[in-house]
Amino acid sequence: MTRWYRWVVSLLLIVFCSSCSGVVQEELEIQVPQVGETVVAGAKGFAATQVAQLFPTQVADQENEILARARIWIDNQVPYSQTAIRDGYRTDCSGFVSYAWQLPTPGPDTTLFVSGGYAIEISIDELQPGDALNNNRPGNLGHIVLFVRWLDEEHSRFEAYDMNGDDGASVHEEWTLEFRETGWTIAQMEITEAKGPYFAQRLNGDLEPFVSSCLPDAVFVTDVSIPDGTVFSPNEAFSKVWRIRSSGCSSWPNGTRLVFVNGNKMDGPDSVEVAETSLGSTVDVAVSLIAPVTLGTYKGYWQMQSPDGTRFGDTIYVMIVVR
Repeated sequence: MTRWYRWVVSLLLIVFCSSCSGVVQEELEIQVPQVGETVVAGAKGFAATQVAQLFPTQVADQENEILARARIWIDNQVPYSQTAIRDGYRTDCSGFVSYAWQLPTPGPDTTLFVSGGYAIEISIDELQPGDALNNNRPGNLGHIVLFVRWLDEEHSRFEAYDMNGDDGASVHEEWTLEFRETGWTIAQMEITEAKGPYFAQRLNGDLEPFVSSCLPDAVFVTDVSIPDGTVFSPNEAFSKVWRIRSSGCSSWPNGTRLVFVNGNKMDGPDSVEVAETSLGSTVDVAVSLIAPVTLGTYKGYWQMQSPDGTRFGDTIYVMIVVR
């Protein structure tokens, strides 16, 4: 039995015996990692009241706005760059976390998350989905990643979302956390210039919300029905369905619509209502149309529109042949 499990068993016995009369409790000595010792993140001292929560279960797909927003860049494999801008933010590691956390554009660098008041430091064992691990160093020596969830009970392996220069794009990683001479670090980063120590950080809840200037966005995913060039008879009714993803900086609110932009309307409506759609989710949008009576090829263009009348996102189309 390792010393950590002996400690846990001993602590449980002490907690149990504390309710027994006439039992003298001995002082409990909590062991902590020594400098240079490699241990897992979960092997630190816990108060007696936390024993029942030693290994909290975290859902793999736990949805929150931070991770949903980050997945948009992950799903689109946004290229890494220290100068390029997307959705108002730099497409490097600190810009990526700034985008997910909705900090002021274009995002602070790795040295400013805590010192600039954007984040607070927490313990490794307090990490929750949407928190970050940051080494607080400048330039190419600095690195910050988004924490997704633990992959084991020992809190040594974890999932992360990362904008990584070595990978050249935003990526979904599985990494190992270790305690070394300088403190906690991501083992895989020790072979790069962005070495540890890494500090657990959380978005500062007292931070004034940043009002982003960017709009909701919409990305075409696929044609669910009526692929390009589908043949119809004159005056034949059909339903065109597109699959679209909510992207950008915010969800689609109630009142969002898909509106006809130009081309051939094919007896369709001016617009159709689109359900409120959370950031990163996809939705199938259908429009009822009728093929023109004259033979030929026809194309109609549509686009998403916010409640204030601002159009946004990809322009999508339907193209048919009448013969």
